[in-house]
Amino acid sequence: MNEKIDIEVRKRKLTVELEGFTPLQVHEFARDVEERMLELEKKWNVFDTQKLGILVALELAAEVGRLKEAQDNDARVVERKLEEMTLALQSALAVSNK
Repeated sequence: MNEKIDIEVRKRKLTVELEGFTPLQVHEFARDVEERMLELEKKWNVFDTQKLGILVALELAAEVGRLKEAQDNDARVVERKLEEMTLALQSALAVSNK
């Protein structure tokens, strides 16, 4: 069972449960959300916390999307390198067996 953790973002207190994260990590997430909301508030001159929350969620979703894309690209590079190494090894073995 997950631990319930009390956090505060934009003077709103919440009790949350995030599976797989320590209370310290959850508090870090809350601080990150708070900081991003403040940045967007200044950047877009938006003071509605609901709109700011949506903007932060979109920013974070875009960041996750970029990370997934980078991870997929890395996986394709590794797969290609493994194929190249396998072909090189097969070729080397074929030469040595002659």
